[in-house]
Amino acid sequence: MARKGQITFEKLNSLFKAILILDSDKRDFRISKIEYENIKEKQNVLKDLIGNRRFDSWDTFKTAFIDNQNQYNVIWKQAQGGSLYLEEILLTEDLGYEIAIKLLDKIDVKDGEENLFKYFKEFLPDLLSYIGENLSYITLNDFKEGFKAADKKNFSFKFKQGRNSTTFIKTLNTYTYLNKDGSQDEIQLGNEILERLKSRVGLDRLDHNQTERSGGKYQNYDFTGYKRKTTPFNDSIDIYSFELKPSNKIEYISDSISQATNYRSTSNYAYIIIPMFDKKLFHDEARFETYYELCKSNKNWNHHN
Repeated sequence: MARKGQITFEKLNSLFKAILILDSDKRDFRISKIEYENIKEKQNVLKDLIGNRRFDSWDTFKTAFIDNQNQYNVIWKQAQGGSLYLEEILLTEDLGYEIAIKLLDKIDVKDGEENLFKYFKEFLPDLLSYIGENLSYITLNDFKEGFKAADKKNFSFKFKQGRNSTTFIKTLNTYTYLNKDGSQDEIQLGNEILERLKSRVGLDRLDHNQTERSGGKYQNYDFTGYKRKTTPFNDSIDIYSFELKPSNKIEYISDSISQATNYRSTSNYAYIIIPMFDKKLFHDEARFETYYELCKSNKNWNHHN
């Protein structure tokens, strides 16, 4: 296998440009002796196919070819009849990181879902030209890890769920509400969302308590409200409490769930309010599912986007 950083887009394109010439009969991802005979005098093609390895026959060519291709994570095997067949193309973590860093400047959050293979046409045109629609030959596990690891100005990419998914979106790694002075400001955020929150949940009254609190950490409701329920037989009131955080950082979410769980002792409904805490936007999809299930497991769980 290639050393870290040795596999480049330029090298892979050069490799597959030569393979396109070699696999000339049916483009069937198999290399026969006849195809070898057709190119064995083309030194420039051979250099990309087998590097500087020596060969003097079909058998020694196959060994040199397999060894050189393996060096770049392009895996070929020998069939029973002696022909070579393509087994797998493993794209590296380094390549994934390199593409992502370039795309972070190019793609906007508002662009929505994108597909990796759209950009392979730009970065790996000769590989795509050879593979065509047979994308299953390409293994992306390492590549996707590198792609997700790229981070620029607190933005990165994440993939749609699914082991073989190639669909991704650009997202903020974390989000923190800041006031005009650039400072984290939970109270101002609370003031801005008060009326919308009241309307969204359908409350008769909602109070913003952050400037008046005096209790301990687990009694400091950020908002309290109520909703009247009237029937021909009786009237009742449901009490609502809310815990607000100004950021979707992991530690804030864990803390808010603990606080809201405690509020249930004095409220009919307890909510957490976290900016950008949504399956599509949250920076850690696996953790989102964990937190979502944790909230659902509590009585009277409700979720509003």
